[in-house]
Amino acid sequence: SGYTGEFAGALGGFNGITLDGSTAMTLSTESGSVSNSEWKFDVSARAEALAGTALLDWDAADFAGDTIKLNLADGDGAAWTLVSGAAATQYGEFDVLVDGSSILDAALALDEKIVGGVWDGWGFTVEDAALKFKQLA
Repeated sequence: SGYTGEFAGALGGFNGITLDGSTAMTLSTESGSVSNSEWKFDVSARAEALAGTALLDWDAADFAGDTIKLNLADGDGAAWTLVSGAAATQYGEFDVLVDGSSILDAALALDEKIVGGVWDGWGFTVEDAALKFKQLA
């Protein structure tokens, strides 16, 4: 929580990893040494000024087979940058939580839009080598 440095080494074997608050972590490790089934990006208390700053910078990013959960606070309206340095083909499925509860009936794929509700048309996409949650065209 709130980590703003570089972490070098294996980060695996956990049921989940949560990055929240003012976290802006650089992970320098091979993608094969990171094995977790869930990554949670909690931006519910992240300042809007940090919306464009990635919580995780990981050049070797590989989330294939993982669930990426985004936790928002009710009323958030910013586009959020979650991971920088990541390629479009290395993602599993996505979930969106508002105040800790999922708002989706089923997991989203990359570039799939949320249908209905306050977040209608929003989704996860890779833009400029960064994973973002934003209003999709």
